[in-house]
Amino acid sequence: MKFVDYNSFEKEILLDFFKNIPMMDNWVACIVESYIYDLVEEYYRNSSLKRRYRTKYGERDGEYKEWWDNGQLKSHVIYKNGKKDGDYKSWYINGDLAAHSIYVNGKINGNNYTWYPRNILWSESVYVDDVIKSYKSWKENGRLDCSILYKDGKELQRLI
Repeated sequence: MKFVDYNSFEKEILLDFFKNIPMMDNWVACIVESYIYDLVEEYYRNSSLKRRYRTKYGERDGEYKEWWDNGQLKSHVIYKNGKKDGDYKSWYINGDLAAHSIYVNGKINGNNYTWYPRNILWSESVYVDDVIKSYKSWKENGRLDCSILYKDGKELQRLI
């Protein structure tokens, strides 16, 4: 299955270029289009969808989704030019949120969280341009387990 982005400026330029070549036909235009954009779908043996994402010039570009074999969403992220860009979320097989991170141009930025099953906070970390600044984790009973401050990605101070 091919993905066609009719709003793409690059596609319009390429297709206009090839339409102006006298020997060009629709078949070649389709080959050019499929090189630029593609929809990738993978399936489990039970025929349920495993993952779906789009590529542009062979790199992931756009929405990426992955599912558990029971059909429950496993992860979701947006790619721009082959790099994660935006919210990344993953879920346990039962549907509970497992992790949430923020990416900017392929680098982790901001507050990032992980949870135990049943939506109990496990950890919180802060990153700036893929460099960790702080990390905290909690036991499943909610008690603080660990708190670490970092400088330039190296442990500066362990509070617990």
